[in-house]
Amino acid sequence: MICAAFVISGLVFVIRMMRLSVAENSSYLINSAGERRETISRQIQGDLQTLRGLSTCLAELDDLHSDQITRVLQEINMENRFIRMGVANLSGELLLFAINGDTYQLNVAEEPFFLQALLGEETVSGTRLDSQREGVYINYFAVPVW
Repeated sequence: MICAAFVISGLVFVIRMMRLSVAENSSYLINSAGERRETISRQIQGDLQTLRGLSTCLAELDDLHSDQITRVLQEINMENRFIRMGVANLSGELLLFAINGDTYQLNVAEEPFFLQALLGEETVSGTRLDSQREGVYINYFAVPVW
């Protein structure tokens, strides 16, 4: 009888501790996710601020596909964490400069992030597979250049 009571109380204790551990772990994960969400939000806002400043400078240039813009974008991109940085004309022809020095051309005329930028809105695309690197996911950031 004493042995049965000891086993039952031991099981009750173990079950209670497991539930407490699950509750603590859940709370930790929720807090951690909230902190990461805030960190990502701050990073996105900082990246958009960088692009707003760049768009102000680019607006002063006459030709957005000149050698001058190429040098400016390559230099700025070396100092930032963007995988690629570029500028699109009104037709959606996007010239991108990668951190490694490679250049790419894409047509983004039908992309929602480009269309929103044409309307004067800053935007970040949904996460998608990178067409240039296998297995890598990216987001496009777009700001208008006025």
